[in-house]
Amino acid sequence: MQKGSSGGTWTTRRLALACAAALVFLAAAATFAVRAELVVPYWVSWQTQSVAVDIDDDGTCETLETARRTCTLQHSDGSVLYESDPSWQVAQALVCDANSDGVNDLVMLIWRRGNYGTSRPFWDTAPDLRMTEHLYLMTLRKGKMMPLWMGHELGAPVERVEAGEPGVLLLTTTDGARTRWVWDDFGFTIEPA
Repeated sequence: MQKGSSGGTWTTRRLALACAAALVFLAAAATFAVRAELVVPYWVSWQTQSVAVDIDDDGTCETLETARRTCTLQHSDGSVLYESDPSWQVAQALVCDANSDGVNDLVMLIWRRGNYGTSRPFWDTAPDLRMTEHLYLMTLRKGKMMPLWMGHELGAPVERVEAGEPGVLLLTTTDGARTRWVWDDFGFTIEPA
């Protein structure tokens, strides 16, 4: 091998320069991906829980589990009642009466690609590859979990969703601001907390 004037090999120097260039490129690519909202932000905390809930109000508890960015509801016999869409990344889930109808609902704070999914309006023709945060509500109808409300991207980064009184959700953003989301039969009205 050819040696340089300082005793190190040219090959070692070239390798070090190539590694440094690769690290700079990877850092720039990661920064671009975060700014372009192509990846979930680093600050998102992913809930891991396994709690007993009674979503069908029959006196027998189901198990709500959030782990590895998914949400699952299981019957007491272990059979799966609901599993979140694999394209969603579930940050948090809880069971409460979110729409004030006296029936428990599944509330999920999720990250997913795009704002509309397969229900994109005709005027929005460009593909949306951004990872955006959404609030979804599912309800049990005839033994099956069905979508109740699947909102557009939240905009302000939400860190936590909690149950208030029936028909009210409390959302806390990453900067500590809290809002009350009050169900109004079509969706939510947002009020300061």
